[in-house]
Amino acid sequence: MRKTLTSLSKSLTTMRSSCPSPLTSALTIVSNPPGTPDAIPTQLEGIPLEIQDVNATTTRSNFQFNPTNCAKMELTGTLHSSENATDSLTESFQVTNCAALKFEPKFSVSTSGKTSKAYGASLTAKVTYPKVPQGTDADIAKVKVELPKQLPSRLTTLQKACTAKQFELNPANCPKESKIGYAVVHTPLLPVPLEGPAIFVSHGGEAFPSLTMVLQGDNVTIDLVGTTFISKSGITSTTFKTVPDQPFSTFTLTLPEGKFSALAANGNLCKEASKLIMPTEFIGQNGAAIHDQTKISVTGCALTRSEKLAAALKVRKRDKNKGKKTKCEKAARKRYGPLKKSKKGKK
Repeated sequence: MRKTLTSLSKSLTTMRSSCPSPLTSALTIVSNPPGTPDAIPTQLEGIPLEIQDVNATTTRSNFQFNPTNCAKMELTGTLHSSENATDSLTESFQVTNCAALKFEPKFSVSTSGKTSKAYGASLTAKVTYPKVPQGTDADIAKVKVELPKQLPSRLTTLQKACTAKQFELNPANCPKESKIGYAVVHTPLLPVPLEGPAIFVSHGGEAFPSLTMVLQGDNVTIDLVGTTFISKSGITSTTFKTVPDQPFSTFTLTLPEGKFSALAANGNLCKEASKLIMPTEFIGQNGAAIHDQTKISVTGCALTRSEKLAAALKVRKRDKNKGKKTKCEKAARKRYGPLKKSKKGKK
């Protein structure tokens, strides 16, 4: 009997199944249903059992960390008896010293200067965290970004949004026109990145479709949802109100050009490069805030003659051979300097 009870104890302490919440990444642990393998037994060799303790143990290494949010939280649970009675359990906890954590995400954005009416404009946004030990920095809780008027939302694409019903059944079945980009997240918690499509999803009570990124990897799924708002002046903002309290090293969102691109372009982005500013707000799980005016870099633009001259002179400035340096500078000014106006002959 002692050997049997020991085996039973081992079974109870190893029996579990778990799945993180797609929106919060909170872990839910559920015992197997009665009558299935490794279910909590109700009797042993015909003797009814009165279970006094059940241990739920997670053994995956480097998968769980303390929150970086010091708000009061709860561990909740529900017990079901063999006679269909239920009882709820609640255990409160709260971490401390969150205000001492640093909050230092870095944000960069770029777009291509090559745009068209048919294929719109592109955008690549990247968030990076410094390589520091876990417990040094607070995680992100909320993000709000605002696009400049030169990069408006493409209304013809918004109209192709996936319905909430379609998305809930299976995001993979959403129309291809609603899949407007791709996101990749690298996290120290998993051996592979979380990655997946960025989809416009239409909910009945919202004025505009939300931007939802379905991130998957290593049997984990996270849905990162951004609420979209377009002002009367055509300015688009996206707010991610609930970001899971989880560490990551890099997050990259790519919105490419295409027939159903997320963005259009007003004007020549190369000429408007100095005006492409994105107001950004990052809120940490510990309440720390970063407000910035992020400059959007423009790629693929042809350099002007003055820009080419400045680049050439910058290179020659490091040349220690003065004779060669002077000769090369003179050649650069001749090649890239201001063009002389041609003189028209008198008739």
